[in-house]
Amino acid sequence: MRYCTDSWFLIALFQKEAKAVSIVENAKNKKDWLVIPIAAFSETAKKLLQIGAAKEDILEFLAIAESSERASLSALTKDIAWEAANIAHRFGIPLLDSFVAATAKICNADALLSGDEHFQPLKKAKYLSLVSW
Repeated sequence: MRYCTDSWFLIALFQKEAKAVSIVENAKNKKDWLVIPIAAFSETAKKLLQIGAAKEDILEFLAIAESSERASLSALTKDIAWEAANIAHRFGIPLLDSFVAATAKICNADALLSGDEHFQPLKKAKYLSLVSW
């Protein structure tokens, strides 16, 4: 599977939730791919700072999350920005979530790893698939 990650997934991974750890292990074992949108990277860092995590610990964690050759940090491109604007307009979801959804779409992800309710309209419209637990 080719997964795109949301901050929801990255927080679950930071907290060492078994399912999140298993997905990363599958990427390290060359079973799955992980795309980490730069927007999810930023939002995760913000949320971890809010709960008191140290910058060094956050950066080390995020480096580990993308340490597999089958995990990559996806930069923001003009195509992703344009798609995000369309998603935010069409589905009425926050722009930051739209950047994550647009990255999933542009990167041809099989599913978005997220439990965020903002993505439900996209799932209902069959714009993208969601995996959560």
